[in-house]
Amino acid sequence: ATNAIDAHLFQDDDGKFYLYYVDLAGGFKIRGQLMKDPLTKQGETTIVIRPTEPWEMISGHVTEGPFMLKHKGVYYLTYSGTGADSPNYGIGYATAKSPLGPFTKYAGNPIVHRGGKVLGPGHHCVIEGPDKKLWLVYHQKWDEKTSFHRFLAIDPLWLDDEGVLPG
Repeated sequence: ATNAIDAHLFQDDDGKFYLYYVDLAGGFKIRGQLMKDPLTKQGETTIVIRPTEPWEMISGHVTEGPFMLKHKGVYYLTYSGTGADSPNYGIGYATAKSPLGPFTKYAGNPIVHRGGKVLGPGHHCVIEGPDKKLWLVYHQKWDEKTSFHRFLAIDPLWLDDEGVLPG
């Protein structure tokens, strides 16, 4: 796609690949795309997330930085919302029963957000450590100014007994 950013390739348990990315044409929206292989699209793209929640629109109508997790048959599409140069940038997620949705945004979003000395946490990935525990790797802002002056951070991430990513 042209005019696109933040690509993330996900391989499902059945071996199929899905590409998630941000389509900037006409405003920020996250699309999902079935892939024939890691480099070849298959079929049409689907808009899976667009900015609709107040937290996603504080400093610009933005949903970006998609990252897919799967746990016990549920697809967790994590993403960032509002402007990346803002201290209000944050991370939320939506769930679905299939990799292309439909997705339902978590009512407790954003799960990672501004608070105390934490400013503009967002655009992340999730990695599994050698102990099988999950880690959220993301950036934060150094100060409250509107800028891209930021640093890398890492925190533990887990799903509770109800399958919720607690904030």
